[in-house]
Amino acid sequence: MRRFNLKLYIFLKQLTSNGRLSISTKNLGRQNFCEGEAGALKSLDSNLLRTGIAYGHKKKSQILLRNHYYKNNEPLEEKDFLQAIAVPFEDPSTQYFVTGFDGFPAFGFKQGASIKHPYRLFLPERLYREFSLLVATKPETRDKAFLFAVTNPLENLIQLGLSLTPGDGSSTNISLYYTDGERHMTSQTIATFIVPDFAGMWTRFAFSVTETEVQLWFNCQLFNSVAVKRVPEQLMFDTASTLYIAQAGGIFKGEFQGALQELRIYNAPEMAKVQCDESVVVTAN
Repeated sequence: MRRFNLKLYIFLKQLTSNGRLSISTKNLGRQNFCEGEAGALKSLDSNLLRTGIAYGHKKKSQILLRNHYYKNNEPLEEKDFLQAIAVPFEDPSTQYFVTGFDGFPAFGFKQGASIKHPYRLFLPERLYREFSLLVATKPETRDKAFLFAVTNPLENLIQLGLSLTPGDGSSTNISLYYTDGERHMTSQTIATFIVPDFAGMWTRFAFSVTETEVQLWFNCQLFNSVAVKRVPEQLMFDTASTLYIAQAGGIFKGEFQGALQELRIYNAPEMAKVQCDESVVVTAN
């Protein structure tokens, strides 16, 4: 735990030197991380800890989020699903911290973890016409699991979601759900990719979704792609939809057991290919 805290403290010093944290937050960070005690994590400001988790694995690339990048005359938008996780944890028996990429913290989940919020807290009313979905995860089992899901009000339809299921032999299926509730009565997968099993291993992967194609970038390499015809091209969520993290609600089986360090969506499909880039400077609103 001392090494874990030390790395966070070093990162906090980098953040404070760049002026990204308030004075009060800087003092809190120095006090807690210099103590080197496990209990210090419990008293951290939630925004401070999320900053460490969200940017920790990007330490080498020094990614800066600004509002100067535009795509198709629109600012780059980022939605971080991990902000749905309350810190301190509401149930420490089912949630925990673990060390992820570059020695920075990630969120861990055990069976029974319950994280749900109205989707509008973290997503726009209409999903971006083209988007990318970036993930950094370490599943502990090969069991079927949902990393996240946006379900309709009856929770019997997955409008947007991501699942892992065991494949034949030593393979895993990664499936992206994309369902128009007005056209379909059951959940639809827009793309499924078969990848080598990565249970017990930290892994990065990302989807690049355009109007005609879905690409999977797996461990920083273009792994495969499929041609698609999405209907509708811009998904509209029900106003009472729910965002679940590490599961898909009570009807759909598949609680995720493992860790998540990155789970976010951008309104630019190009972001998938630079997930592991060590020189790119990203700007977002």
